[in-house]
Amino acid sequence: MRFFGLALGVPLLLIGGTWIPPLVGVAVVYGLGLLVLLVLDRRAAGPVRQFRVARQHDEKLSLGVQNRIHIEITSLARRRLAVQVRDEPPWQLVGAEEALVRATLEPRSTVALSYLLRPLKRGDYRFGDLNLRWSSPLGFTMRQAAIPAQVMVKVYPNIHDIRKYDLLARRDQLAEMGLRSVRLRGEGTAFESLRDYTPDDPYRSINWKATARRGKPISMDYEPERSQRVMIAVDVGRMMRSPIRVDDPSGESWNMAKVDFVVNSVLLFSYVATLKGDQVGVLVFADRVQHYLAPRAGRAQFHQLLELMYALESQPVEADYQRPSTCCARRTKNAP
Repeated sequence: MRFFGLALGVPLLLIGGTWIPPLVGVAVVYGLGLLVLLVLDRRAAGPVRQFRVARQHDEKLSLGVQNRIHIEITSLARRRLAVQVRDEPPWQLVGAEEALVRATLEPRSTVALSYLLRPLKRGDYRFGDLNLRWSSPLGFTMRQAAIPAQVMVKVYPNIHDIRKYDLLARRDQLAEMGLRSVRLRGEGTAFESLRDYTPDDPYRSINWKATARRGKPISMDYEPERSQRVMIAVDVGRMMRSPIRVDDPSGESWNMAKVDFVVNSVLLFSYVATLKGDQVGVLVFADRVQHYLAPRAGRAQFHQLLELMYALESQPVEADYQRPSTCCARRTKNAP
């Protein structure tokens, strides 16, 4: 620090005083002067109430992806200030050790800074306080204060990809997520269009009225029906506890359980299916059926599925694949 650099002059003057006695008095005056400056400089640094510091983030953090945590600092002081804020994020999240931001604030100004966290497990986590440090006018000292900011936060399956899907869908840029619309011509029973007959078409697809009208064979194209029932079976047996190593293009790598990759995939798939009007249900099983969510349409169903996926845990037992098929067959038979 600047103060200690100046304070080195005191012992140097005292050493010089062994040959030049008047330097001892100079050292005493110099040292007392530095102490007075230190006290005045520390008082001039101002109280913590000249700052407004807040943490902002999504209400629900997303599993397996980087979540941006924003730190907003407002200075009410009339001078320029160098500040740093060390957050206390949950230590279990990747990036928690880098939760330190620095800035220089102009008089009566606000600055927004951020850092990234990557959760690798779903559940409840706790953020601690915000630790603020700011410099004195002469730079002799740094004052510090803890600003209460404790809050519980939930880590959900990857909601980030759902927001990304919505954004790209509005821009017609879903290819950026690797998603492409594919028309399954000839599949389903919902009529789509007429076209010229080809040798590979089944005879039942020929529209005889259109053929007679146009004087050449005409086939009908069909598309999959809307509002279908989609049932997703999720294995949470022992094997789903195994970790999978992920290597990010940025050079970062981490391990995440198989079940968490499945949960993220189920969430995005069910969201898209719900958006398209399908009825989505989920069956969770290991050695027995643990949860059954009957197929329904609508956003309320998706939110129920989200809460179910949030609380899902793998079990230390072998999965019995006969259970879900038997359960689905029985419930489908009894369904209205």
